[in-house]
Amino acid sequence: MKSSAFAVAGLLSLALVASITDARKDPGEYWQGVIKNGQIPEAIQGLINNNHAVKNNDCHTLSTESKDEFSKEFKPRPNAQVYNDNGVGLKGGRAFDKSFEPRPNAQVYNDDGVGLKGGRAFDKSFEPRPNLVIYNDDGVGLKGGRAFDKSFEPRPNILIYNDDGVGLKGGRAFDKSFEPRPNILIYNDDGVGLKGGRAFDKSFEPRPNILIYNDDGVGLKGGRAFDKSFEPRPNILIYNDDGVGLKGGRAFDKSFEPRPNILIYNDDGVGLKGGRAFDKSFEPRPNAQVYNDDGVGLKGGRAFDKKL
Repeated sequence: MKSSAFAVAGLLSLALVASITDARKDPGEYWQGVIKNGQIPEAIQGLINNNHAVKNNDCHTLSTESKDEFSKEFKPRPNAQVYNDNGVGLKGGRAFDKSFEPRPNAQVYNDDGVGLKGGRAFDKSFEPRPNLVIYNDDGVGLKGGRAFDKSFEPRPNILIYNDDGVGLKGGRAFDKSFEPRPNILIYNDDGVGLKGGRAFDKSFEPRPNILIYNDDGVGLKGGRAFDKSFEPRPNILIYNDDGVGLKGGRAFDKSFEPRPNILIYNDDGVGLKGGRAFDKSFEPRPNAQVYNDDGVGLKGGRAFDKKL
């Protein structure tokens, strides 16, 4: 039912559109029907098109009318890659203006300083930004260029300076008064800093770290002694068997009792070696996995209440 209703509605819509399209008449036909072969009023004669000649328009046939040819004066942007060696441009194009000089580029210039073939000479007074990668060992720049200004000193960098404190080859000496941020990884064993630099300030003490201190409690080699009054957070993993803390440090406070843990207590209920006894009245949360079959809890503990 629904499909037939949609089909009928579609047919009615098409018929309505066709009737609207064909219902409107041409102005000439309309007045001919009104006056019935009579005279058309002069007021509307200019609105009626009397030329009823129909032109045959064929979209598949090209027009034979002459059109303006492509302007030969059109010239693209000069490009040295598409020009011939004699300076002439594209085939049939006008000659390449030899006075045109692109941006200087050391990679496309010859060794004698002359630029592109047929171009004008490279201006030797041109000096690009200083770059030690493309300069020769004698301080001279690009081939045929002017000498590198030895008074130029880049930002100090210990990776590119020689062992004697002198900077780049042919450059001025490295300022020995320069001291970078202290770093224990690049200082010598005697406390002296970079080779040729000033001595490391022994009054400098970084944040205490047990990994970089010696066994006698003294800090960095050549530094001041480690403050023995410093006591880090108690940790049973780094304390000796006798309860004494770090080597050379103060004794471990035996009154300190960490949170009870059955994994680090002995069988007799006593806690850490040298520590105070484990309080047997302490009963952790009942757990069937760690109790014996007879209902007794941890070894040495009180009996497990079977009514629980």
